[in-house]
Order: sequence, then structure tokens, then C-alpha cells
Amino acid sequence: MLLAAVATMAADARGQEKKESGLEPSPTILVVRPAGGKAGTTVELGVIGQDIDAPTALLFSRPGLKAEPIGKGDGVTPSRTMMTAARRRSQKLDQQRFRVTIPAETPPGAIDVRLVNAGGVSNPRAFVVGDAPEVAEAEPDNDIDQAQAVPIGTVVDGTIEKPTDVDDYKFAGKAGERVVVSCLTTGLDSRLGAAIELYKLGGTSGRKLASGRGHGQDGDAVLDATLPADGDYLVRVHDYTYTQGGPDASYRLSITQASWIDAVVPNVVEPGKSARVTVFGRNLPGGTLDPSALLDGHPLERLETTVEAPAEADAREFGGLVPSKAAAVDGFEFRLKNEFGSSNPYRMTFATAPVVLDAGDNDHPDRSQAVPVPCEVAGRIDARGDRDWYAFDAKKGDVFSVEGFADRLGSPIDLYFAIRRAGGTASIAEYDDAPNTAVLSSPQFYARGDDPPRARFEAPADGRYLVLVSTREAPARGGVRDLYRLRIGPERPDFRLVVMPDAIDHPDSLTIRQGSTIGAVVFALRLDGYNGPIALSAEGLPEGISCPPQYLGPGQDIGRIVLEASKDAPRSEGLIRIVGKATIGGRELVHVARSATITWPVPQPGIPTLSRLDHALALAVRDTAPFRLAPEPATITMAPGDRKEVTLKLERLRPDFKAAVQVLAADLLTPNRNPAVVPTVGSIGPGQDSARVTLAFRPPPAPGSYSVIFRARVQVPGRPGAPPHILTLPAAPITVTIEPKSKSK
Repeated sequence: MLLAAVATMAADARGQEKKESGLEPSPTILVVRPAGGKAGTTVELGVIGQDIDAPTALLFSRPGLKAEPIGKGDGVTPSRTMMTAARRRSQKLDQQRFRVTIPAETPPGAIDVRLVNAGGVSNPRAFVVGDAPEVAEAEPDNDIDQAQAVPIGTVVDGTIEKPTDVDDYKFAGKAGERVVVSCLTTGLDSRLGAAIELYKLGGTSGRKLASGRGHGQDGDAVLDATLPADGDYLVRVHDYTYTQGGPDASYRLSITQASWIDAVVPNVVEPGKSARVTVFGRNLPGGTLDPSALLDGHPLERLETTVEAPAEADAREFGGLVPSKAAAVDGFEFRLKNEFGSSNPYRMTFATAPVVLDAGDNDHPDRSQAVPVPCEVAGRIDARGDRDWYAFDAKKGDVFSVEGFADRLGSPIDLYFAIRRAGGTASIAEYDDAPNTAVLSSPQFYARGDDPPRARFEAPADGRYLVLVSTREAPARGGVRDLYRLRIGPERPDFRLVVMPDAIDHPDSLTIRQGSTIGAVVFALRLDGYNGPIALSAEGLPEGISCPPQYLGPGQDIGRIVLEASKDAPRSEGLIRIVGKATIGGRELVHVARSATITWPVPQPGIPTLSRLDHALALAVRDTAPFRLAPEPATITMAPGDRKEVTLKLERLRPDFKAAVQVLAADLLTPNRNPAVVPTVGSIGPGQDSARVTLAFRPPPAPGSYSVIFRARVQVPGRPGAPPHILTLPAAPITVTIEPKSKSK
């Protein structure tokens, strides 16, 4: 679907004054350190970023935490990645300091923190609340004789200051203690790819007991060891390629006897129900060693327990742990607690049908495990060469969705599956790599993973059908963490939404100014073939902010939502929700959009970003914008092939704003358009107040309602002493209804 737009100018030039009012840019934060704190304590927090001067508050995604600004911090020597952000506005990076009080009742977990100042509210950074004592890294700690002494049960907040930096810590342990050492980086929005090593000190100084890196397909690392003797032990932390270092290479090192969860079987539970599960891990409360459950050569413990699943997913609690590729997977966070504290969080997911366990003895078509339909199979690639077969019965013409999950669950395997007739030797179809769709492959929200696409399977005849599930690495690997989920059942058309600020290559936030608008990008993750319209709205908006009716039209995967501010909207900042509604099969489905953020800037547009889900969408309301762009008319009905003229009215809200404004094409962000290249369709010159635009859709979109949103771009002065910056604001939405061909005739 391509929207062609042609603009002509209307109105006379009226001149331009040289002096224009400055505009505070929104703050951007890149690093917070320490990246967490213990519940019930007060920590001094440093926030590093740009445009962060004169902060007034920190905004947390979880209520209860309090922050008091206590002044400007020391200067910052940025890494290359951080300089990418600084060069964007030709500014240095600053540091602000806060005193943060964490209530004792705050549950453990990652939350989001944002900085608030006159420019608005910043992008989020992760802040982890724990239940163990915390200390800061104390340099120098670069060799054994400089190792920082810490007791077992401590969390260290540290930083790899340069690529060759090595941080050493020592602790006293006793024979037979099982110690888990974890190094959290990716979960902190850190750039560090951590490697950790454990050594025994003393008479056999230098003997390596364990090492770890790349846990969970990211930069985190974990290891464990049962200590062989009383004495001192050394933990070493470094970047595993020795290429990353600087303030953005932070970590949280935990040396503990608390529980660690490696796998839960099944890891999928029906919403609102309880399920009996088997937990595999280390230091499990009441767990027993299972010699058959090996990880890195060490036997894991096994624990049978009950999991209570919530009735629905809460994006505010679940979001901060979820990568972009798992944005459409519903679930919840599961933890255990022993006498030494809380475990790591483990992601459980929601089933859409009754759960069936992999029986294990199903490695050949002749031993296929019969499963009822619909069902969700909780399976595992147990050992090298494992191939699991499942059988289900179908009538000719029955339509099923067959879908495999592994990468989206955090499992380290590259899953594939194939469907064939029972007794046959050839597959009807095989499904492997993730689809290359516009929404999954967007450079702004890169959500492609290694899972296969959903299969829409229509049975060609009555009979029994087999599904083979395996992994491309099966000849070389298999084990307790190599879990998957297989869904077989009737199609359940549905959708999920992801919303994020407009920037396509750097962290951004939403700041709306009095009298004007702000836009956010909305990604529709369409499930089981749903291709219909989705109505968009907003909840929790502050006083003076409204959201006109808006739509993602039939088949539209990427669009925008626009909020509008009255001219007297009070200054404020807070968390809001974007909501999508659709009627599918006579049922109204309502889903709150999951908020996402770009984690780090990329060197140039078009390179896929690092992004993650965050806990909530933040909005700040600030002083008057330079202008507002509004269409006339705001609603249009078109027949296929029609051309319609729209006038875009520019209201100059500040008397000293006389600059020319570029008008960008109303772009539905279709798969064949690069979001980094949006054509300019005209401009509104100094003193002018409108432009005429012609809408023409080629080819015509499917009948239905669409929100068409033009944008206006201008360079505006910054605050005194700061360089100018680019301001892009959306026009109010135009609702375009495309009539069916028969009706248009």
C-alpha cells in the first residue's frame, strides 16, 4: 500500500524575524549507576546523559520509590557508543546525582527509571531492586593482590572502565557450599558482554573451578561451583572479547547461595490456573540433585512445586525482562526464595489450550506421541540427536494453527518443525526461519528471532498427521534448558500492540507541548491470520490532553497514534496507556499496548536497533509549542482510485516563530518504505499558514478506516548556549474511510 502525496503552497509570505524563542529538548539518559539497590535502603544514584541539567525528579515505573536531586556529578569520559549519542546534538554528556529511597516492601525485580526536567521526561533505563546487601566496586581491583573482599551474599555494582579492564573480587567460602555467581548486564541496558571466572586461592592459587558467559543469548553470565575446601576464592569479571569498556559497560555481580532457576517444565501455564511444575536449578529450597540434569558438566537440583498463574499478563511487571522478539508472547515472572534470598526471575508463558508434557519416548515416527487437539505441548530437546514426534487426528478441511516457540521463550535452540501424513516419508511442509515481515524487521523495532513462522495447516484428507519438532543444533547439543512450546489447535485470530516514541535510531521519549501534538509509532503483531481493523485510544491521560479516534486499517501493521494538547494544558509528567480494540468473530478484544524503547543509538539510520519492552509509556506536558498542524477536513470518504484534496493549516503558536516548515508525506509505514527516508511533499514558508495536499492511494487499500498522519519538521533554537535541534510534530489525524468497490459504484 503506497500513499502518494502532492503538495502545493497557499498563502503569502509575511517575512521572518531573526530572533526565535528557544525550546528545551527532552532529556536523554544513557547510564544509571549503581544500576540498582536493596529494598529498604537509600542509595546515591548517578544519571549520565545529555540535556539532563536542572532535573526536578526521577519517574519510576513502580510506585513508592522516591528520589531527591542532590547536585551535578563528576565529568564523564564516554565510550564510543556514548559518543554516538553525544555527536547527534554536538553536546557533551553530563551527570546528575540523586538520593533514592527504596521502600522495604518493594518486591525484587527490574523497574524503569526516567529523568524529569524542564525539557520533559527521558527515555527509561533499568534499575534493579534486590534483597541482598550491595557494595560499589572499589578500584584498583585489577589483579589478585588487589581483589576487593566481599562476603558471600553480596551484590557488587561495577563497571568495566576500558576494554582491557579486569575486575577481581575475593570471598571466603566453606567446603560443600554451592555458590552461584551471576553477572547481570543486558538486563541493566548495559553494553557489556560479561565473562566471569571462579578460582580457588591459596596453595592451589590459580586453579579455575568454573566459568560462564553468554547466558540466555545476551551479555549476562552465570556460573556455579560446589566449593572444594574452606578458604578464599576469586571471582574475575571482564568483557569476553576485551573490546567494550566505559560507563555503559556496567554490571551487577551477585555472589550468593540463593536459588537460581535454569528451567521450569512445563514453562507454559493456562491463565488463572495452577500447575504442577518441575524446577531445575541450583540451591533450590527443598531441591534434590538430579544426576541426569547436567548443565556445563554440573548436576542441577530438581524441585516439584506449584505455580499459580495470574489471570492476565501485566506488561508493567513483565515488560522489562522481555526482548523485542517476544513482544507478542504473554506471560508472567516466576521466582523462588530460600533462606539466602530470592532467585533470578524466570519467564513463564501463557497457554492457549490444555498443556501436554513431552513424553520423552517419541523420537521416531513409529513412536509418535498422540496429543489431543487443541493442546500446547511443553517439550525439550533432551540430548544430542533428539527428534520429537507428535500425532493428531483431523478431518478433511480442518484448519489448524501449528506454532513453535523457543527463542521467544529464552531457550537457546534454533527450533524447526515439519508436518507429514502418518505413514508417509515426505513432509507436507517444513517451517524454520522467522518470517521477514515489515513489522518484525523494522529497523526501529527489530523483532525477528530464530523461531519458525506459524503454519496454517488445512488437512487434505481424513486421517492422522505427524509433527516433527527438533533443532538445527540437535546433532551437537541438547539438555535441560533446551525447551520449546508447540501449539496445535484451531485458529484464534487476535493481535498485540507495541507502542514506542517516534525516533528510529536513538532512545527517545514523548513530550507534548501546549496547543500542539505528539505522535508515537504503533506496531500491530497480528496473530493467527487476523487482518482486520484495530481502533486505537489512550487511557490515563493528564488534564488537557486528548486522543481523537484513530485506527490501524485492515492489514496495516505499522502506524501512528497522535495525542493533542489544549493551549492551557498544565505541565505534568506521568505514565499513560495506549489501548487497541477489535471485534473478531463477534467478540470484542481489548489489549493494552506494550511499551518499547530503543536502548542504544545506532551510527546511522537503517541499521536495526537494540530495543526492548519497557514497563510503561511516559508522557510529559510542557510549555507552548512553536506551531500546530491541523488538516481540513479531518474526515474523508474515498472510493478506490479516488484523489482527495486536504488543506494543512499551520497555526503559529509563538509570536516569534516565523520559520519555514517542511511537510513530510503522510506515510503508513508500509513494508516497501524505509522509515528512515520519508519524502518531503512541500513546505510552508515564512509567514505562510497552509499547504494543500492531494491524497491518492496506489494500489487502493482494503475497504475500512485508516488514520492518515502528515508531519511537519523544522529546526528550532535550543536553550541559550545550546545548538539548534530538529523538531518534528505530527498533524492531527485524518480519518480516511475507503468504501468497498460495490458501494462506490
